[in-house]
Amino acid sequence: IVPTVADAYVDVVDATEAEAALLGVATGRGLLRMNCVTTGADDVAISLESSMYHPDRHRFRAILHKRAKRWP
Repeated sequence: IVPTVADAYVDVVDATEAEAALLGVATGRGLLRMNCVTTGADDVAISLESSMYHPDRHRFRAILHKRAKRWP
């Protein structure tokens, strides 16, 4: 299995009771959520992940590169 594309996005969601307890924040506090689907060369998903981050303790960096046109 060779990962070829990781499609990820970050948004803000309110912490549930369980998430708040794990991260040491109040229920309803805004958290950063990152969802990512990684696919192989055959476009079949090989990894699905959803991660929650305390916004005061993390930052995200993106380096974007132009590539060949993917869609017709």
